[in-house]
Amino acid sequence: MNSTGDDYQKKLAEALSAQLVWLKTSELPKLKDETHAFQTAFSTLYTYLLRRSIVSEDPYKSEAKSGEIQIPETKAFTKSEQQEQLSIRLASYDKQLSLLVNSYQFNMEFFTLARVRRILNLINYINWGNLSINAEDINTRTVADLIFTTRFSGDHTTQSIINGTLSSLMKMIVSVNKRLSSIQKYNREVYKLELRRSVLADMQETPTLDLIKQKFVSSMPKSLFYPELVEEVLKEDYSPEGSVVRAGTLEKLKIIPEEKPKPPKEVVLKVFLLEGLQAIGSIASTLNEICLKFGENQKLLENQKRSVWKKLRQSFARMLNLKSENDQSIYEIRYVDSDTGNLVHEQVNFQKFMLDLEASAKTCSSIVRGTETQIEPQLLETLDRQILDLQKCYKILAGLDDYFKSQVKADAHSRVKGIKPELSAIKNALLKANQQRSEYISEKEKVAQFKTGVRH
Repeated sequence: MNSTGDDYQKKLAEALSAQLVWLKTSELPKLKDETHAFQTAFSTLYTYLLRRSIVSEDPYKSEAKSGEIQIPETKAFTKSEQQEQLSIRLASYDKQLSLLVNSYQFNMEFFTLARVRRILNLINYINWGNLSINAEDINTRTVADLIFTTRFSGDHTTQSIINGTLSSLMKMIVSVNKRLSSIQKYNREVYKLELRRSVLADMQETPTLDLIKQKFVSSMPKSLFYPELVEEVLKEDYSPEGSVVRAGTLEKLKIIPEEKPKPPKEVVLKVFLLEGLQAIGSIASTLNEICLKFGENQKLLENQKRSVWKKLRQSFARMLNLKSENDQSIYEIRYVDSDTGNLVHEQVNFQKFMLDLEASAKTCSSIVRGTETQIEPQLLETLDRQILDLQKCYKILAGLDDYFKSQVKADAHSRVKGIKPELSAIKNALLKANQQRSEYISEKEKVAQFKTGVRH
């Protein structure tokens, strides 16, 4: 080991010593509180879904065994398996989070590299920070769809519970990931320092991955072999750019004290509502596209229903400017109310609904105009109203989509214009709008808490 290497190891050891004190006194206590808050938020959400029979109890009644946490299943499943699989996986997720909070020791000796990686995988099993029905991960995608449907079909209490727990989950997952990453970074550098001292210190040949692996078993018998960390050491100590990489490592280990919380600026809070309204505004073109498709579907259906005599009668009525009773098409649609699980039958005056849909499209397209001058309560009221109106509209749109497909004869079925992509776009936009609304409420509460703290 040359003097340059000795000097770096000394600086690295000093940095790690300071890091250890900081992690023990500052980060671990916060991590324990935030992990508990994360688990509580999910448990509240999960219990509510169980109580409303939106998901079922784990059919296999599996229990979290004491010891190491286990990551729930991540394999894809079919639509027919969704109810069972989601019930099993959410039950497992709830139990594993409880095991983490109640059985894991929140100290540096217990939080090894392997355990931290395992905890990170569990916390991020569902991507709470970016719930989307288009997510690649099937668990995140399915949970996003479930929560979206439950939230917009429920009452004010349902929305309040879901919005509150989601806000907590989105906030806590960022903090928990940040603190776990700090512990992981510390553990990685401790491992690499021990590798230098125990394996590389007296190695005569030029080190390679294979040579290090051969000596590793006898020199560090209680440790796992991590090839990626060995590669980092080789790059830091034996590559041309090593000095730059080492300087970067020491820089990353510097402790940056957290700033004291500052009151959020009013403009920041307003931005959440504006972005929510922008999400609503993006629905305008989708509604216009649905209007065109439904117009064609209605013509197809009505032409199918009319007899020759009815066509002649309606033709005479138009000539005499008489209003035919068939000008008001009443369609009986069906959809499952996800909040109750009941099948709902609803009669829809199609012409009136289409006029309302066109009006909704115009409202959405102009909703952001002039909002810069509006105050937060006005923006929140507008956002709430639009979310509720569009959620109700969504159910009718889905019901009409199924209605047209079921009523048109088989030989004309290929001519029916489906709106599944449009329904997906509306779902995502409403999910985004609701997320922004939840963030606004959460930040608003922080402001109130900060002001209370200042007064006291």
